[in-house]
Amino acid sequence: MPTKQSVKRPKPLERKSRFSTAVNAEALEFIQAIELYKTRKGRPFPSWTEVLLIARSLGYRKVAEPTALPTGPDDTGGE
Repeated sequence: MPTKQSVKRPKPLERKSRFSTAVNAEALEFIQAIELYKTRKGRPFPSWTEVLLIARSLGYRKVAEPTALPTGPDDTGGE
């Protein structure tokens, strides 16, 4: 049985979620911003309005026409 120290861990930008999908740098930045907001505000679950504010604080803006939402586990809507 391997010890904790002998287990190879993924690189930070290649971390796996509990669903075994790679977390890219953009997603990791968003996750970290959400976690920071939760810590600073003392809120375990931000509202959807707060999530939108966090996304805007990272520079996200609506600049294109809406597209279809992802429909399945392999359709992440990413590049």
